[in-house]
Amino acid sequence: MKRSFFLNSVFTIFALLITVSGVKAQDADKPVETYTTDSPSLYVVVQRSDMCTMCADNYDRWNKEIVDYYSGRPSIVFMNYDITNEKTIEGSRADIDKYELYEILNANNRPGRVFLVDPANKQILRMLDIDRTTVDFRNEINTAAPLRTKSESK
Repeated sequence: MKRSFFLNSVFTIFALLITVSGVKAQDADKPVETYTTDSPSLYVVVQRSDMCTMCADNYDRWNKEIVDYYSGRPSIVFMNYDITNEKTIEGSRADIDKYELYEILNANNRPGRVFLVDPANKQILRMLDIDRTTVDFRNEINTAAPLRTKSESK
């Protein structure tokens, strides 16, 4: 009877470990926000144009591999700013105005550029070209807006 109890206990612990490790591994490649914030930790703005070949070549990858990757982190705000012409500028300007970024973006007016902006002081932390690798972007974004635990955020 002792042996049966022991084997059942070992089997139960083993099954529990497999279940727990499987749950943690499901989204191992996606960042998980460990706390919620009322204010953004980073603005990420893509400045694009219909005439920009580099934009067209990388825009789908950007949306799938960067924007989708960080979709679980509401503290990072992604925006698109289309500077093709006056009409597209006005059409994409709502968020730019909402977050008070119009002046700093227009001072650095270049399609194909990705801006990492500190929301607290509206300062550009980094300007990157959209043809950088996915790994480069993730590293830059993670450096500019690192995940924090609840104890670190106090």
